[in-house]
Amino acid sequence: MILPLKKTNDTGMSNYSVLFNKYYYFRSAMKRLKAGIIFLFIFHGVLFAQEKKSIHAVFTDNAPKIDGHLNDPCWNNAEVNGDFTQYSPYHGNKPTQKTEVKLLYNHRGIFVAATCYDTAPDSILRQLGDRDENLNSDMFSILIDPYANNQDAYVFEVFASGPQADWRYNDGNYNTVWESATFIHDKGWNAEFFIPYSALRFPKQEVQNWKIQFSRQVRRSREISQWALEDRTADIEQEYWGTVTGIENIDPPLRLSLNPYFSAGITHYPYNTEGVSNYSTSWNGGLDLKWGISEAYTVDLTLLPDFSQVQSDDIVKNLSAFETQYSEQRLFFKEAIDLFQQGGLFYTRRIGRLPSNFFSVYDSLQTGETMLNNPSQAKLLNAFKFSGRSKNGLAVGVFNAITGNTYAEIQSEDGTTRKLLTEPMANYNIMVIDKVFKNNNSFYLINTNAMREKEYHSSNSTAAGASFYDKSHTYKASVSGAVSDTYNGENGDYTIKDIGYSYGLSLSKVSGKLKLNASHSAKNEYFDINDMGILYTNNYRHFGTSGTYSWYTPVWKFKEMYLSAGVDNILRMTNGNPTGNEFWLTYRFMTMKHFFLMSGFSTGLSKTYDYYEPRNSAYYYLEPLWHHAYLHWSSSYSKPFALDGQLYYTSIPEYSSNKWDISIEPILKIGNRVQLQHEFRINRRINEVGYAGTDTTDLPLFGKRDVDVIENTLELKYTIKNYMPISLRIRHYYSEGNYSEYFPLMTDGHFGNSSAYPYDYDFTFNTFNIDLIYSWQFSPGSTFSLIWKNSILKEDNPLYQTYFENFENTLSANQYNSLTLKVIYYIDYEQITDKRSVK
Repeated sequence: MILPLKKTNDTGMSNYSVLFNKYYYFRSAMKRLKAGIIFLFIFHGVLFAQEKKSIHAVFTDNAPKIDGHLNDPCWNNAEVNGDFTQYSPYHGNKPTQKTEVKLLYNHRGIFVAATCYDTAPDSILRQLGDRDENLNSDMFSILIDPYANNQDAYVFEVFASGPQADWRYNDGNYNTVWESATFIHDKGWNAEFFIPYSALRFPKQEVQNWKIQFSRQVRRSREISQWALEDRTADIEQEYWGTVTGIENIDPPLRLSLNPYFSAGITHYPYNTEGVSNYSTSWNGGLDLKWGISEAYTVDLTLLPDFSQVQSDDIVKNLSAFETQYSEQRLFFKEAIDLFQQGGLFYTRRIGRLPSNFFSVYDSLQTGETMLNNPSQAKLLNAFKFSGRSKNGLAVGVFNAITGNTYAEIQSEDGTTRKLLTEPMANYNIMVIDKVFKNNNSFYLINTNAMREKEYHSSNSTAAGASFYDKSHTYKASVSGAVSDTYNGENGDYTIKDIGYSYGLSLSKVSGKLKLNASHSAKNEYFDINDMGILYTNNYRHFGTSGTYSWYTPVWKFKEMYLSAGVDNILRMTNGNPTGNEFWLTYRFMTMKHFFLMSGFSTGLSKTYDYYEPRNSAYYYLEPLWHHAYLHWSSSYSKPFALDGQLYYTSIPEYSSNKWDISIEPILKIGNRVQLQHEFRINRRINEVGYAGTDTTDLPLFGKRDVDVIENTLELKYTIKNYMPISLRIRHYYSEGNYSEYFPLMTDGHFGNSSAYPYDYDFTFNTFNIDLIYSWQFSPGSTFSLIWKNSILKEDNPLYQTYFENFENTLSANQYNSLTLKVIYYIDYEQITDKRSVK
């Protein structure tokens, strides 16, 4: 989902900072006058906070046609609401462009008409695109809090060019079906909405009391105006929204929808083995179901899912002690998942994970045997989610997923085949409750459980936490705790290993220009949630403090500024040794022409003990002092050409080690249909010291190496028409490492003398991917997709080629190709029956 207007800056990134306000203070003789002025501003703010806007919804028997023209007679009966106020850049000022809103409702849903006047209609930006994209186009948004309790809100947005976007405050990946249309004319543009009640969750009561907000963005100037102006320093913005009156005698509908799908595919890989076909075909069918079992709670079910259309992972050469964490691309595991991530116990990529014996199975190959198939993902059989939040603030969630046995298939020289189990059948379960009390104080309790047959391990984790605000929502205190245990099934009976625990405490100032935070957390040496979550380190105590100051009003050429600094100190729990400590500073600003820049630096405060890099629990590595600096920039996206860039530099003086990471990404828009962007990244690590492998006695061996990484990602998108894009993504990742010397790690954390070890850990690693996708939303919620994927993964000893020779050599390697056709059809019970009626 795209981010809310008020949260989005010109780079499309989340708007951590906000604009700055400059006051001039002259002499001590002015103190009384200043105090009086401050008092007046505070008094005005109190009065303003008490002025709650309202909009009246008028019932209509004759629904308007959703075409954006706003010429249906029913709109003449609706109340006109204007009086928008500028939110950004000049908070509180009158907008440069006028906006008017009207609201109707009937037995099926609500209708909204927005007239966005513009003194220069020819300058309205109107980039075409797909659903939920962040387009270079003007936008109008509707935000609804049906329970009026400041705990969640639904957001419906439409661009002047026509595409929709939707999300929820508690679910950035929320998707539902609703109608909209836009029309650009000589006085500006119109937006017309129909939001069915099935797209919302609201209380069953005679008179509805919803909170509502309307927001408009003029893209060319980045001006954002709001119907009910929010305080930019507030932590809970819904407190400032207006209310809806007039919606009466409606009942929450039966929210039942089905998404059956069918897919067919063909794959090719050059096994070139007698008796083994280089081609394979597949036919799949399945179903996604959403059922609102009450006004607040919903069941989501996926049966025999097919995720063949998701974007390929950006695979990298990982030299660290920790696994690579990939982003989630599967929609079922992105939507309505926030509740299950309370406590940080759930990493969705564990479902359908890389089989635990994926690599070790190759050691089982006997002479003359060939690996025919070794699936890189455990097969997901089904999954469901039950979740929702009632009008009294109680959220309940249940998640369950089952993955089947996963086998590698091996063929011998005589053509016979055998299978080896690489991942056993598993059941993944989560149960969570989350209660929000008065004043937005909250409490949660969550349990995760992964169960396998007795000869395999299983795990169980439980976490709880609470947050408390003061009455003004200026200060917030949080406390959390968790326990974990793993069941070892090697002997056929479950035996519980040592129980792990963690806890955390924090106190924050969350409102105002100055925000502060102090926190403490700890995890003991047995705390392990990696069966369903992701955790890199344990056995530590962390102490941290930070402060952020933001300026909110444009001054001179600057639109916003932000300054943040902090100190972190991490100690090993069992012995008190420092494992991490640093001071950091970040500065960020945006100019009035929407040039964005963020820079910062951090530095280690002492040598630290690294207990993970040696890959041996009996050893540690003494990490020397380091210094780090970075710079990010981005030019205005409203121009046909934009340029993003990043620069990172790290220095470790003791080893004369320097690390550079430079990324440049030009973005070119050709008209309203074509967008081309190319990210070029180069990473150069000189005299990097790190784990290389083991010596002849199987003890940790470190090395000094030079590592070069070159990554090119090309993305081209052509929008034939709205909701019919063709996207092409090509990525090549190249990494080469050369070791100059090796040295053993001693038990005191230092290195032994370097000598001529008979080792060769040099490497060349390449991955290449093509994702070509044609997609057509032929009716609301229904799509037709055609997907071609090409992938290459190749790792060798260094051939000392040029980059282009290496690239040519990579393309000559064996390639995996797949072509998939997929059709999803949306069926909504309410649309079929239309049995709703007003009492």
